[in-house]
Amino acid sequence: MGVPLAELQRDILDLASCIYLADRHTQRQSGTGAARMLRILIALRQPESQDPTALSTLLRNLSSDYVSFALVKRRVRDETAQTDKTPVQYANDSVCLLSGGVDSFGGAIEACEKGLSPAILGHYTSDSKPQKQLAGSISHHYRRDREGDWRPGPSNHRCA
Repeated sequence: MGVPLAELQRDILDLASCIYLADRHTQRQSGTGAARMLRILIALRQPESQDPTALSTLLRNLSSDYVSFALVKRRVRDETAQTDKTPVQYANDSVCLLSGGVDSFGGAIEACEKGLSPAILGHYTSDSKPQKQLAGSISHHYRRDREGDWRPGPSNHRCA
């Protein structure tokens, strides 16, 4: 994206990626839906800013898995990417993921009602027809400045 990320933001992305990969590559026992016991060791830039117990509890509630974390200080510094020194200005101040279901549609409407201007995103791998219809409805109702086509992936839809 060309937008520099703070160390904490990079740590959160690293944690999310690690959790996703652990989930995708650790099978459950066939047919049982049994909880898995996962141990994740990850080196972070600011490990002291994360609460391993809270992360474990969150994942237990979301997935029924038992996940324990060992967070250690990263020893290798990130290479500094060459980016434009001028900050990028985006028209959107939040993000809404439209899955095509009523809960994500409601969340997008709630964001607009609160005066936010979310970027409306969808899955590249899903049928985008319901998403396009929902995003179009939101845009039609909340966007008064211009018409736009919604497409899965990065978008520039605004509600306000």
